Formats: sequence, structure tokens, C-alpha cells
Amino acid sequence: MGEMKNTKYGCTDIKIHLAGKTAWARFKYTISADVTDNGKTRHVDGGGLGTALLEQRDGRWQIVHWHSSAPRRAPATATPPKNP
Repeated sequence: MGEMKNTKYGCTDIKIHLAGKTAWARFKYTISADVTDNGKTRHVDGGGLGTALLEQRDGRWQIVHWHSSAPRRAPATATPPKNP
């Protein structure tokens, strides 16, 4: 995450479920950032689905677990080696 700059993260379609002092939420998320790897910077956009589990502790709701996942990306097409 340290290589990510100008990061923007957003959640939509949030569905909340409450049971006593426990709550969980399902949501869709989007993320965009500038990523630097080996001295090269590129812009990335992504998104997927997430779940957050919360507990009410001392009168405050706190996230105790967070999971997000994105759809699998198609594998890059490999270039066959050239015969000498």
C-alpha cells in the first residue's frame, strides 16, 4: 500500500444487517490510485465486493473484520518465444 498515491476509495450499495451489538454490511467498492513499481508510475482503477463486521464496544461501533475482493483479471497473453 505504501506504493499507492492519490488513492480514492468509495463504497456504494451498502446493505446493513443488525443483531444486538453485532452488525455486518455488504457493499460494492471502487478504488483508484497511482502505483509506483520499480520506479515506474501507472494509474489503476478497480472495484469489487466487500463485507465489514462490526461490534458495539463501549457505546461505539468498531470494525472487527473487513474483507474485500475483486473479480479475477484475465491472464496476460504470453508471447511465444522466437526460434533462433
